[in-house]
Amino acid sequence: MPTPPKFERCAPDCPDWLPPDARDMWERTVPELERLDLLKEIDLGVLAAYCLAWDQLVQAVNAYQAQGFTTANKRSGRVTVNPVVATARAAMRDLLTLARELGCTPSAEANLATTMPADDDADDPFSS
Repeated sequence: MPTPPKFERCAPDCPDWLPPDARDMWERTVPELERLDLLKEIDLGVLAAYCLAWDQLVQAVNAYQAQGFTTANKRSGRVTVNPVVATARAAMRDLLTLARELGCTPSAEANLATTMPADDDADDPFSS
């Protein structure tokens, strides 16, 4: 099995420009990923995108809760799905995709467990 590159492990700083809900997600996610020694400085982009996807999801859900799941066309009266529902769905897809990249889904976590060496074997010369 090829050896992965040895990136310096450290958590990037939270960008000042993240909106409040995105910043909250950063503060929930980064310490746990840092504890697992999974973060690198160059992960800033994917982390920011993950947190922004969360922010977009929160904003879209809040909007359709306030406005309703459906909306009526003012001229025709035709009822359609509120456009923010599509925004919420897109944000959910983005969030899930980025969560997988960061190892933050149950299946991604299981994959990490199969690819990371066990701590118990670190000093065992006979472990493979």
